[in-house]
Amino acid sequence: MSELTHHNDSLHRFISMDHSFRVVVAVNTGVVQEACLRHGLTGLAAVALGRGLTAAQLMATLSKGDERVTLQVRGSGPLRGVIVDAWSDGGVRGYVTEKIQVAPPEGRIWLYKLVGRQGTVTVQRDVGLKDIYQGTGALVQGEIDEDIEGYLRTSEQIPSALGCDVILDEEGRPLASAGVLVQGMPGTKTEKGDPIREAQHALRQGLIHKWLRACVDDALTPEAPELAAAAVHGHLLKNMAVTPLTFRCPCSLDRLVRAISSVGVEELTSMIEEDHGASANCPFCGTTYHVTEEELVALRDRMIQAEG
Repeated sequence: MSELTHHNDSLHRFISMDHSFRVVVAVNTGVVQEACLRHGLTGLAAVALGRGLTAAQLMATLSKGDERVTLQVRGSGPLRGVIVDAWSDGGVRGYVTEKIQVAPPEGRIWLYKLVGRQGTVTVQRDVGLKDIYQGTGALVQGEIDEDIEGYLRTSEQIPSALGCDVILDEEGRPLASAGVLVQGMPGTKTEKGDPIREAQHALRQGLIHKWLRACVDDALTPEAPELAAAAVHGHLLKNMAVTPLTFRCPCSLDRLVRAISSVGVEELTSMIEEDHGASANCPFCGTTYHVTEEELVALRDRMIQAEG
């Protein structure tokens, strides 16, 4: 298993003082840097993966107890897709389908030419029960965060404003990353204005990009309460909980061995005689695992003994 905790990477949950809406903020620079480094991503592809990782970490907070959210954004653009797993305890892993290297433009980055505006957003929620909830929505904007916001509004029918962004350095590597999710609470109305619509407008105007850029330029550490306040300007919030965010992948050599054990003696013999070993690469974290010929022979012998 790969797990890396980065200092200052955290997710903060807030609720409005009138309990009419909630705000979730993720500051996950280290997580995004780690994921992009593992996959060799820079430029627009790094931003796309960063937005996907951040959105999934925000969404994994919406149910009580243990939950895993699998987010799949599949588009008609050359990137083809972003796939992310996130857990309610703050862990996340993910990858892009095609490692396209495209230099970013100046200012806030638009992804629609890379992602495409035709495709789907699919969300799976696993809360440890027998059934896994799955919902699908249409890809419309090709910006990942805006499309997931649309999914939450239409498929899960939750009034939502969602924004995620990544700042890159001169070489196109992630320099800072953060995201905000604002959602109305069921059956309540705010005492003033419409914070969801106000937050949506601010996020579409590049609030997170401008805020991260200012933090970087002023050598300041991005602080989640500051971003939450900016997203719902004029509304008082109460900080409810903080969760550390980590890059985590549960892949392991033992999992590879268990997978090999399921193929049967005949196919295992073929792997020994033709390939003289076995290798597998995890798409989520980039780790490559190897099983030697000798280990395969020993595994086959154990399987034959078990069958006898």
